[in-house]
Amino acid sequence: MGRQHSALVREARPSDTLASVLSPKGAARSVSPPVLETTRLVLRAFRASDLEDVFAYASDGEVARFVLWDKHATREDSRRFLEWVVGQYARGELPSWGIVDKLSGRVVGSIGYGSHEPAHARAEVGYVLARPFWGRGVMSEALRAVLGHAFGTLHLHKVYAHCHVQNVASRRVLEKAGLRHEGRLYEHLFVKGTFWDIDALGMVDREWKAAR
Repeated sequence: MGRQHSALVREARPSDTLASVLSPKGAARSVSPPVLETTRLVLRAFRASDLEDVFAYASDGEVARFVLWDKHATREDSRRFLEWVVGQYARGELPSWGIVDKLSGRVVGSIGYGSHEPAHARAEVGYVLARPFWGRGVMSEALRAVLGHAFGTLHLHKVYAHCHVQNVASRRVLEKAGLRHEGRLYEHLFVKGTFWDIDALGMVDREWKAAR
């Protein structure tokens, strides 16, 4: 199988909000994700105008091979995704970012939080990247920016990720960013008609601080 720059991510629950992390009372409010900038990328909130860019990568079967969702068959699928992610912002949930390539100005993928458990100060991270940008260190760059947000801004104790065992490139991305392999979950998820074996990786705040 080809290289895959994607990690599994689940839909965030409505109760898993930025407000619940940043406010002692956990009062939900509309929160757009902060803009995160790296050498080659800008991570920003998705917009309705990103439709064509999202469809370009999400309709690629190779890009969608190791994620939980099916490839987008029509632009309506991409429009529904954008509606969902903008709804995340309106509900104040832990955000997803569009990954913008500075050179082209186009959205070439997404990265964001999935499952969030405030009681344990931990969250899952997931991502997907357009195929022309695989193998160029783009996702590692984006992931380091999000880890900085997770540990430096949200003050999470742990960030973790899951990837299909055959998705070796994604595991390398995670390990390059400092996440450690914690184990393998056999036949853990039933996705696209088959049971998937999943690699689990994680990082705690002291490891992030030590690596800075």
